[in-house]
Amino acid sequence: PASPTQWCGTELGHPSRDVGPGDVWSLGDGHFGDPLSTQWMPHFCDPQLFQKHVWFWEANLSVRTLEMMIPIYHDIVGRGMIMELAFSIDRRGLVAEDHARVYKELGDWIRSCYGSPLASSSGVGQSFSLKLEAGKAFDRLVLQE
Repeated sequence: PASPTQWCGTELGHPSRDVGPGDVWSLGDGHFGDPLSTQWMPHFCDPQLFQKHVWFWEANLSVRTLEMMIPIYHDIVGRGMIMELAFSIDRRGLVAEDHARVYKELGDWIRSCYGSPLASSSGVGQSFSLKLEAGKAFDRLVLQE
């Protein structure tokens, strides 16, 4: 394929638990990739919004809460994978209100954490610096090549 991707090996949303901990490389195939490969192949995980492992909308199924989705997001995106959150429409062709609420809460949470950087790095070669304003604290770091 022109743009290959690699599935992480689980739809439950916890690849560290279900497939195994460890680095996930966007190079090569297999659940963890291959750091020595020259083929770009980003990995993805496709968790369900439902608490039960169900692909299609069914009445009266419980959806995951924001508190359940945050560790799923970190386990997928935090390991360099693409998160393809399942999106189920109801029999009317609409997104159920409880689903829309969780999608919005997750999006709002992501924007609140990652939407406005506290600082950017600068540097050349292997030497980089990061300067924060006095009193600024952080609990996560986004690194990009």
